[in-house]
Amino acid sequence: MRQIFYVGFLLFLYMGLCSIKPLPGLENFKSSKIKTLYKNLDQKSVVQHFAFYKLYPETPEGKEALKKAWNLLSQENVKDPLILPSLDINLMINLVNKQSAIAPEKLDNEKLNFLESLGKNLKNRQLKGHKVWKTEKVLKLDVNQVDLSRALFLEELGDEKDSKYKIRYYEACLDLMALQILAKLDNDPTDLDKVYAINDFIFYEKMFRFPPHSSYAKDIDTYTFLSTVMDSSRGVCLGVSILYLSLAQRLGLDLEIITPPGHIY
Repeated sequence: MRQIFYVGFLLFLYMGLCSIKPLPGLENFKSSKIKTLYKNLDQKSVVQHFAFYKLYPETPEGKEALKKAWNLLSQENVKDPLILPSLDINLMINLVNKQSAIAPEKLDNEKLNFLESLGKNLKNRQLKGHKVWKTEKVLKLDVNQVDLSRALFLEELGDEKDSKYKIRYYEACLDLMALQILAKLDNDPTDLDKVYAINDFIFYEKMFRFPPHSSYAKDIDTYTFLSTVMDSSRGVCLGVSILYLSLAQRLGLDLEIITPPGHIY
């Protein structure tokens, strides 16, 4: 009886609140709050600007946040982001955060083509290996022309036609990671600037970590392959080093793996 009375009271209160007219100045207060939130965004954070647009899509600040997010990703001035392919914002935030281990069903070929176009200026696009889709052709390339992530995905996922979509999806996720790192860098960054930016992105922003020892001992492959490292944000030294090198290659940073006894970095 007491619960019924309480529910009835809440319904009565809700109906009463709905009938109250907005107080004078309330809209101005809300608008001021939104402006303050927008000003406090990290001006180099892609995901923060997408998230802000998701919350306030109809406001001038929300539209500006969407434009800013696309500008950061594309490294170009996008005048009207609303004419871009209709990517669901939840999907875009998911991709930027790499929150899912499964390629989203909504990511059709048209949208995947668009995402790939965002990374058209990344340095790995200049490699002969970026145009290769067969493992045997990768093996014939000069080592300096191998696109590391493409070679690894072909070896891991296979070079059959059905595997191409998965490879393109994972590569697009790597591109988005690299573009977010570029967005944090000033113009004409040094190699050391890029190293610091990759470190901050992988270990602090995305929180990639070494797996629990019990999991590592049982499923070492899970924490070595590039795709599964990306899916789980967990990796052994080799797995995270491969991720690091794949991002570095996209940023034009020439790095090599060092292998002291029992370790790789």
